[in-house]
Amino acid sequence: MRKKILIIGGGITGLVTGCYGQINGFETEIYEMHDLPGGFCTGWKRNGYLFDGCIHWLMGTNPKYPLYKAWERVGAIEGKEFIQHDTVVQVELGNGKKFTFYSDINRLEEELLKISPEDEPVIRKFADEIRSRAEWEKLIQPDFNNKYILMTKKEFIEQFKNPFLREIFEAVISGNNIFFFLMKTAVYNNQDAGWPIGGSLEFSKGIAKRYAELGGKIHYRSKVKKILVQDDRTTGIMLDDESIIKGDYIISAADGYSTVFKLLDGKYMNDEIKNLYDEADIIPSRVQVSMGINCDLSAEPHYINLKLLQPIKIGNMENTNLSFKNYCFDPTVSEPGKSVVISLISSDFEYWEELRKDSALYRNEKQRIALEVIKVLEERFPEAKGKVETIDVATPYTFHRYTDSLKGGYMGWRNPKQPIPTSLPGLKGLFLAGQWTGRFSGLPTALFTGPESIKEICQEEGCEFVY
Repeated sequence: MRKKILIIGGGITGLVTGCYGQINGFETEIYEMHDLPGGFCTGWKRNGYLFDGCIHWLMGTNPKYPLYKAWERVGAIEGKEFIQHDTVVQVELGNGKKFTFYSDINRLEEELLKISPEDEPVIRKFADEIRSRAEWEKLIQPDFNNKYILMTKKEFIEQFKNPFLREIFEAVISGNNIFFFLMKTAVYNNQDAGWPIGGSLEFSKGIAKRYAELGGKIHYRSKVKKILVQDDRTTGIMLDDESIIKGDYIISAADGYSTVFKLLDGKYMNDEIKNLYDEADIIPSRVQVSMGINCDLSAEPHYINLKLLQPIKIGNMENTNLSFKNYCFDPTVSEPGKSVVISLISSDFEYWEELRKDSALYRNEKQRIALEVIKVLEERFPEAKGKVETIDVATPYTFHRYTDSLKGGYMGWRNPKQPIPTSLPGLKGLFLAGQWTGRFSGLPTALFTGPESIKEICQEEGCEFVY
């Protein structure tokens, strides 16, 4: 009789894990708290506009590279059309100063040299580093003996003499991780950072379809309340309605904190795991302001990073830059002649968690932020003035409520200082997968951690793993 695997969470990790479970001959079932697949990888419609909640650029959209075949295997890209942008971002620093950060490293190198010939050695070094990552293995593996990729953001920027170049890189490098910035730039240069027409939800549905074709079952509106354990081995799960489902193995593709501290009552952990979650150094969630606009912005760049004359303050955080993601390149997000623009603004979960206790304060703060963003939008795009007809504001608390993710975090750990567990001490039959088990975040994490869980089960069962 085939062994049964219960998978908690129908996000990308859960779906991919389910596919590999079926491919390897197991009986699998996914239990998802909502009525749609994808988790964070989703989108929602408002008054005829489609607002996307996840993908900005998807690594693995160029058939030349291995990740394409991995996405293809789980049905993510079957029948999909991808757009590969010629630019990463247009940086606008005020006073007419702007710079286009091109995807092609040769063109980008040329433009940087035009601005600052005196920085030629540094520019050449940067461009050569990107070109060296054209090979897949060099792209994804950080060489920790390479001092260049171990630089902090500050160290990297201070290499440049030209103040305008310093401003450009200050705007385009998010966080303090130079390796991730170099990898992203290389992926764009490799034409492997595409956008799937239809967006995140259609991408998720493709994997759910493949999972069903392989014989897997997804149970929607089925939130897991407890992981059941007997003699230090998992035996099944209990749902919110108290129903019991028995299984031989459990893979949690859900939030790591919820799995350890809620579903298992914190019974199976060590000091390492406790410290990991006590410190909770995660990539912060953000406020997403999505706007449906009754005018055509298709002539504008697909992504703009704008320096603000007046910062937007949310709680204790001041945002001196504002991004505008313009989705006119995708004809499925709005009617012809209309546009969708989305801004993401840094914020902290605790601020919104406290506000949420008073629904009027919470609602008013969302409205205030929306009005500030619209004001900046209309200054930057005068043709859009008075034409924002639909607006939707999602906060870190929104993302937490929708996915039960720790602090609304959708990108996992920021700088983990210790190994991240894929199993828990003293407990057999449980495996952890997803963004909370990887040192790097993003959708490809699902492709690596999901199959690894199935591979471990295959080893335990003494059968060969089929990739």
